Amino acid sequence: MKRFIIKIMVFLLLSLIIAIVIECVVRSAPNPYKYKISLIEEQKKDVQLLVLGSSTAYNGINPSFFDKKTLNMALGGQGIMIDAFLVNRYLNQMPNLDAIILPIEYGTLFMPAVFGFPDGLMNYHIYYEFEPDCFSIDNYFEFFHSKSIRTKLERMIRGETPQFSDTLGFCGEDWIGPLEAEIAVKGVTAEDYSDNQIDKNIKALRQIAELSEKANVKLVIVSMPFHKSFRDLASH
Repeated sequence: MKRFIIKIMVFLLLSLIIAIVIECVVRSAPNPYKYKISLIEEQKKDVQLLVLGSSTAYNGINPSFFDKKTLNMALGGQGIMIDAFLVNRYLNQMPNLDAIILPIEYGTLFMPAVFGFPDGLMNYHIYYEFEPDCFSIDNYFEFFHSKSIRTKLERMIRGETPQFSDTLGFCGEDWIGPLEAEIAVKGVTAEDYSDNQIDKNIKALRQIAELSEKANVKLVIVSMPFHKSFRDLASH
């Protein structure tokens, strides 16, 4: 019995070591969350216009078209709760900020903090230090996201260094088509329409507005254009 217990303990210890090694290796791999947070850390003192939002802004608002120093901090699936977190964290660290560009779209007020990406909350917690409003062990470790691990390890093995955006945070890939629109719209469930989520998002919107007003920073609300597939599916 004693020998059996020792073997179990050795097995668990080895498993833990393997899990820690995998976690460390994967966290060292490039990803859009690490890249984006590095951009704002490097440029926060010079930024005059800050772009927030989800993929429509990530792929649709090009900072190079503005006369002022602009940084695009939007990402695919990024909800308004993450936007509010970024404003709360960085507004006082951006002395030259004149305005925040915030997209408010058809799903903004009922979408969760991160939508469309199973590993999204985990990435925002690990790389942004965003604290999810409900505890789940898989939000704290890369190890529990096998698909994400596989993708990152394959890139590392092939020696690839993906370009997630330019140095101003703009992606600009023309990827939003009928299939992606269907995935995005059908990904909205009845749970996303809960009063609880709407209340959280309204609170986040008010927080952004109040912080902006207090810092004398303009808040510019925009509505991004959508592919026809989005409009057709969202109307049903």
